[in-house]
Amino acid sequence: MFVDLCLVGQVWAQTYDKYRTRKLAEMARKLSIAQSIDTLRAGIHCGLFSYNGNSLTIVKRAGKVENIGFSVFPKELRLEQPSPVYDFIERYVLDVMLNCHRPDEVSNRLKLDRVTFEKGNLAMLPTLFADSTLSFGITNHTERAYSVEWSRGEDVVCRIFFPSNYELLRGSFMLENEERLRHDIMSHTSHSDSVVPPDAQALVEKDGVYVLDKGVNSIRSMRNQRFYSKAKGAAGTFVLVCSSRFPVESVANLFTGNDIANDFNVEIRQLKYNFKKDTYNVKLSQLVGFCLDEGCRPYFGVVGYNEASGDIDAVVEMRNHQQAYEHLMRVRMNVKDLDTRKGNIKVSLTGYVMTHDIEELYNDMK
Repeated sequence: MFVDLCLVGQVWAQTYDKYRTRKLAEMARKLSIAQSIDTLRAGIHCGLFSYNGNSLTIVKRAGKVENIGFSVFPKELRLEQPSPVYDFIERYVLDVMLNCHRPDEVSNRLKLDRVTFEKGNLAMLPTLFADSTLSFGITNHTERAYSVEWSRGEDVVCRIFFPSNYELLRGSFMLENEERLRHDIMSHTSHSDSVVPPDAQALVEKDGVYVLDKGVNSIRSMRNQRFYSKAKGAAGTFVLVCSSRFPVESVANLFTGNDIANDFNVEIRQLKYNFKKDTYNVKLSQLVGFCLDEGCRPYFGVVGYNEASGDIDAVVEMRNHQQAYEHLMRVRMNVKDLDTRKGNIKVSLTGYVMTHDIEELYNDMK
């Protein structure tokens, strides 16, 4: 039997246009709701479908199904206090119940995924949705694990502990994540964000520019900073620098925000597992915009800068603190292109790196 790999690729490309992950597409088919949810509008839909007598929640954004799971968390909580924990728990419980039919199968699945119920059990979670007497809390243990707790007064009703692992939280393996990353970046709508004026009191003048420092990452040379100059003829107004006069600061501005209009083309060399590579081209605003819209926080650091040639070598971390991963980029460009705001940038990209693997990966990049 021969498999048409091009056809398989086309099928999964169509799946990515409709579902965030392959698992969600499989769950929709198992529940026999695929055609019905195709017609749903964007939003959080609770109670339109059920499984084993319990309400399901469907999350859909921009025509794509982002999550399918038991209704555990109220819509109001999701909107007021967003967290990846909601989608994970709701989807995970439903996925286990769809695929594990004996107690030992459930136990083995929880053990394999390192999901621990310190109080309560998996079966009780769908019943918590309708209990308005419960209070709820989430603890993020320094990007390594989450604990989630429901309590009534001082009594803990249910407590879950699970690792902050992107594959687990999303329900997709790394090979799928890598494959989807190219699709998501290339299909991301290119746009520039509105410019938000900085708080003048938070700016620190240094070497002819004004610096807004938003903190460092675990590696102290990686910083989240924006760089400004005073606008001509407008007292007290600051604008982001983007010129060869301030080369390092300007490149940092391009990668730590999507609010400088430009026409840079990025040649991405995506590094994958098993030493595989993939090359494709996008606009800089697509790449940066995708990462920021994913909830990543940018950090920038310089590896080297040759003043004579104008070549700059830098590292950019797009870090998602809630889901404990980052997109790690090695960036190379010529700063002479800053004045025209167009040209070519080369980026070596390693996607969805677990944050506790970052220092090891840095050593590999040297």
